[in-house]
Amino acid sequence: MKYTIEEANKYSNENKLDIWLQSFLRDNNNDHANPNIPLADGLLLEERFYLGPILFDLDNITPVRIENHLQGNELKYYNEVVDRIKNDYNNYNLPPLILEYKDNKFYLTDGNHRYSALKKLKIDKYYVIVWGNKNIKDKFINTYKNKN
Repeated sequence: MKYTIEEANKYSNENKLDIWLQSFLRDNNNDHANPNIPLADGLLLEERFYLGPILFDLDNITPVRIENHLQGNELKYYNEVVDRIKNDYNNYNLPPLILEYKDNKFYLTDGNHRYSALKKLKIDKYYVIVWGNKNIKDKFINTYKNKN
């Protein structure tokens, strides 16, 4: 898999976005691989809804962990990855950011490096995949329409 927005769209159109997400979150073999096994496993714990990729205003995202919370070698490594993504941005189709919708907010659950690189590049909107508990899908749709 290539883990591009176009590929995610293809899976979404086939109602298989969950399969794309599981593969993306578990991948350890591509140039920008950074697996997120805990999220992949957590998504399997109950029935979820998935929507996307959709163009989304980055200011409406609540980051869970960004560079402001890091120190020492962890901060250095984080910034190295962000700089690599920034340098590759024009030549690399970044995967969508992964957001969880709950409590009327959109939480960044995967893509901290991508998010930071996009913000540093002064990009206001980017593609996201939103997931949440199946029972709040309608509430999500109404909130999304009001925010974008």
